[in-house]
Amino acid sequence: MRAAAPAGVFDPRTRGLALCLAALYFAQGLGDPASGVLAQPLRALLKLRGEDAGTIAAMMAFLALPWSLKPVFALIADFVPLAGSHRRHYLLAVTLAAALALVCVALLPAETRSLRTLFALLLVAALAIAWSDVLCDAVMIEFAQPRALTGRLQALQWTTLYGAMLVAGVAGGWFAREQALGKAAVVCGLTWACIVVLVRRYVVDAARSPDNARATARALREAARNPALLWLMLFLFVWSFNPSWETVQYLHFTSALGFSEETYGYAASCFALGSLLAAAGYFGYCQRLPFSRLLQLAIACAVASYLAYLHVTSTRILYGVSLVAGAANMTSNLAVLDIAARRVPLLAAASVFALLMAIVNMASASSEAVGGWAYAWLATAIDVESAYRIVVVTSAFIAASAWWVVRPLIRAWHEPRAPTGPART
Repeated sequence: MRAAAPAGVFDPRTRGLALCLAALYFAQGLGDPASGVLAQPLRALLKLRGEDAGTIAAMMAFLALPWSLKPVFALIADFVPLAGSHRRHYLLAVTLAAALALVCVALLPAETRSLRTLFALLLVAALAIAWSDVLCDAVMIEFAQPRALTGRLQALQWTTLYGAMLVAGVAGGWFAREQALGKAAVVCGLTWACIVVLVRRYVVDAARSPDNARATARALREAARNPALLWLMLFLFVWSFNPSWETVQYLHFTSALGFSEETYGYAASCFALGSLLAAAGYFGYCQRLPFSRLLQLAIACAVASYLAYLHVTSTRILYGVSLVAGAANMTSNLAVLDIAARRVPLLAAASVFALLMAIVNMASASSEAVGGWAYAWLATAIDVESAYRIVVVTSAFIAASAWWVVRPLIRAWHEPRAPTGPART
């Protein structure tokens, strides 16, 4: 058995797996029916079919639902092997399912396309893509954690994800204008077919205990009693609770400030570009920062990205602020994800990491609902501009309050603990 490469080194095996993981994130950003290149032409098709805004929003939300099931997918992968494999065979199955479902969407005749059939195929693709994300993260952690490469591999993944989002924004508009949902599905289907080849070539399962289910259950119990993970969960919830994001920003810029939908779309592209550049930069410096500095960086960048939007008064400032905020938000995001990946027990990597990400998603979704309600109420009670400032400052204050969690989290982090799984060799 070959010895592992020294920590932080990108040997040929690491480069191959890094290529595969980065390509998986690119394919997710491009092919996810709810947010990728298919999303805009799909909305255009539904609008052309006479569906109202509420129905379209409900259908798109339904296609995003599989991402809420990630902990379920993770438990299955951790406890139920597929032909003796907990990662590789599952990844091959779900990436192939995504490719086939998207190709089938492309083969549906446009003139007689049934919405029920279309959404059934897109839901299969969405389920497969969400499951692939769980498995991709688990493979990354199992390989990278013993080699001190979690930050660099995640930086690569998120760089390609936001690169895909930039492509999806431009290409999605063109496919929507041309009413070419089928062509968009062909592009996505072929992309996922390439992913099948990469997974088959580069993904190898980590070494497992012969009594895997019992060992995995023991690792989960240890994780549940681990103070570092419990403090990290609290940190993630507080850090992710941002009432001023998405809905409040959209309503304030398009209604209160009168920016066009197109302007808001360009701002979103600037945000994605800033995120991409920050992810690429994080690859270079992440290993130089200790754990405590990463926590401080995450909080500082989160606060800065929220407060930056208080200064938007014109489209030019909006684009510049979006670029800077995207970089700050991605830096903060990667720092927190890197921290989480370093602490996940290897035998239960999929389950624990999926749970941590579920906490992030829950905090983000609940804070968006709270922020939208608070903004609407304050706008009526006071005025729109004051309402916006109060919600944004509140978001920054909540993010800054995560400082109170840093000290106990650092103390729990540095407490010695027994290893929960073998390193890959």
